[in-house]
Amino acid sequence: LKSGIKVKHLKSEITVIPLEKSHIPQLWDIMQGCPDFFADDLTIDDDLTIDNYEKFLYYLLNKVTDTLVAIKGDEVLGCAYLENLDTEKGFGCAALFIKRKSLTPLETLSILRANIPYYFKKHNLNMLYMVTRITNKAVIKLVKALGFSGFQILKNYQQVKGKAVDCVLAGLIKENLCNNGGK
Repeated sequence: LKSGIKVKHLKSEITVIPLEKSHIPQLWDIMQGCPDFFADDLTIDDDLTIDNYEKFLYYLLNKVTDTLVAIKGDEVLGCAYLENLDTEKGFGCAALFIKRKSLTPLETLSILRANIPYYFKKHNLNMLYMVTRITNKAVIKLVKALGFSGFQILKNYQQVKGKAVDCVLAGLIKENLCNNGGK
């Protein structure tokens, strides 16, 4: 992914490129619109919670793998990355966040369909999985459209604002990759 993947639509052209340090301030601004994105119990290096820009910077540069950033013109729209990558077993957890109302659902789906195969090929993945809160209906609908399956409820999986919340786990195996449009 040297020059990025361009995804063209009727109204806009979006480019997906690897994370550059200059993208991080705009990504942090997006995160400010999603204050509960990181669970209370997500820690970095035992006790470092992601509650300010410096910790967010550290997290993106040191704790996640292969962040891809969606850009329209000079505007950063969001990113996707891998967490908990296990190259020996060939699986990783997909995570993404997008600036609200910056993309249509069809644009989001098209961008992800174009880029998911990149993660499978680059990291020799057998499976990509995701975990999201059970209340995040938009992401659940999105990953279903991408071909993820095996949806399971994880009771009391995260702490958010001091309360236990249920999450949903789903996976996409390499053999089903063509079901999401990524041949």
